[in-house]
Amino acid sequence: MRTRKALIAVAAAVAIAAVSAGAALAFRPATTGVPGTFAVISVKLTDKGPILNKHSSSGVQVIGFRIRNTGTKAHNFIVGDYKTNALKPGQFYDFGVQFDVFRKYTYRCTLNCPKSAHGTIDVKRGNFVDIG
Repeated sequence: MRTRKALIAVAAAVAIAAVSAGAALAFRPATTGVPGTFAVISVKLTDKGPILNKHSSSGVQVIGFRIRNTGTKAHNFIVGDYKTNALKPGQFYDFGVQFDVFRKYTYRCTLNCPKSAHGTIDVKRGNFVDIG
């Protein structure tokens, strides 16, 4: 009987949290892309600089960065206003960035990388149809 009451209490708490999260999403400011869309860019940090598998993204609201230090020294990764801590060789780090404006954003490595270790990511408007 106690277990059943505990399960009901947990289910009620989850339902309340879900309703609250839905209400919070309804009041979010307008951002780029289709709400809920997500893209992933893989980043290898080498001793010569970062290597990205894509340099543009079309019609997305959030870009997830999957970072791996494949170099022999500690490196960091900076994109827009977001900066990682130092990643030791072999370490992984994942994070997401919400881009609020369609434009080019600079990425770079400033820790144990040459000054030329930078580039741009082009966040484009994209072609999508708003059916709602």
